[in-house]
Amino acid sequence: MDEGGPSLPEIAKEKDWLGNSSILNPMRRSHRHHASFRLYLVSLVAFGAVTAAAILLTRGYTLDTQTGRIAKTGLVIVRSLPSSAYITVNGRVRQERTPARLKLQPGSYTIKVDKPGSKPFEKPLEIAAETATFEEDILLFREPVEERVLAENVIRQASSPDHRQLAYLQSAPEGVTLSVTSAGGTPTKLTTLGVAYRAPITLAWSADAGAIVSSTATETTITPLSGTPVTVPVGGAVSLTPGSRNEVLAVTAGRLNRHTAGAPPTPISGDVIAWTVSSAGVYVATTDATVTRYDLRSDAKRVVSSGLLMTDLRAAETTEDVFGRTSDRTLYHLTPDAQTATRVATDVDQYQSSQGFLSYLSRQEIHVWKKAPEHDRLVTRLGAPIDETLPISDGKYVLYTQGGNIHAIAVDGTNDVVLAKAGSAPLTLLDETALATIDPAGRLRTFGIIDR
Repeated sequence: MDEGGPSLPEIAKEKDWLGNSSILNPMRRSHRHHASFRLYLVSLVAFGAVTAAAILLTRGYTLDTQTGRIAKTGLVIVRSLPSSAYITVNGRVRQERTPARLKLQPGSYTIKVDKPGSKPFEKPLEIAAETATFEEDILLFREPVEERVLAENVIRQASSPDHRQLAYLQSAPEGVTLSVTSAGGTPTKLTTLGVAYRAPITLAWSADAGAIVSSTATETTITPLSGTPVTVPVGGAVSLTPGSRNEVLAVTAGRLNRHTAGAPPTPISGDVIAWTVSSAGVYVATTDATVTRYDLRSDAKRVVSSGLLMTDLRAAETTEDVFGRTSDRTLYHLTPDAQTATRVATDVDQYQSSQGFLSYLSRQEIHVWKKAPEHDRLVTRLGAPIDETLPISDGKYVLYTQGGNIHAIAVDGTNDVVLAKAGSAPLTLLDETALATIDPAGRLRTFGIIDR
């Protein structure tokens, strides 16, 4: 035995709390090794279970708390304007706020999105396994709306093609003032027109939103946003020539002419029934049942429809699309490259295009139509008469007036809400956040309907 080491009696004195020496009791040593090995196995199994659960969750699985089984989930993507809204699913408030991605087990749900100061959005959803459901275009309209009176004694209003600016004519002691404003902005006076403009026929913007044209029965004034107004000696329904600041188009005795100050009119077409100006061309429907597109910059022309007697034409705001209607109220779509018109719908009472979408009324039904890819969607059918419609939010919602109120409805027919009182002017949307209208007393009002 090594003289420097402990003796056996000394080792034997090292006992555990049960009085067993670890050296003299080999079973104790074996138990300790087995306990360590069992702890290792338990830790390994737990780590594997956690890792497997994490992988399953990332791949769309969840634990069904009722059955205790792993189930495949569906994904719901929720976005709203404004964002940071509360999300409630089947009456239970979620921790997530918009924008959010929710993993739900397959089944039927009712989802509600709301925010203080806004009307709640509520919709039933059917969730399927391995399927994503998108609710990404939820508009939370203000409640109450933010109302402002911009001006008194307003005669006419018109929004720019991009809906960011509003022009309006206001009666004044010295005549009629032409002003512009934006959503939440301060009005800017551009010019003062003569008293004849108290009975205006036209108030419209140029396609590039750089000038405003207004007309009476006998004369027209072109007012650029920066520059000197130009008066042209022709009245009636007029439109600015695309790309021009000193020339207008007007029909006299069935002939469409170009008019400039100090020059005789230049003829474009005769036997005119209807005409409209797009962003780059002029479309003319004539008595020979053709529609011809004129490019006034190159003097080129092209027949885009034949065999259909169009009684009215209307160009889209920011594209080259044009819509025409025949006397039997059949609505057609025309493009500059096609030689035939595409039928959209029959029995159309009213139609309006915006942001590449078309909304129209047919037999008290509101429809939204889009050309690419072409689809026609029934939004809702209402018993009472509808005055007008306007697609907004990239065709995801439609504004309409009925019974003296302005409504908004989601394109899937849900969440029909009243926003404000309707006025005498057409539906006008400013910057996707406000409505503008003229009330019966001649006050120009704006209604802030959405917070950014």
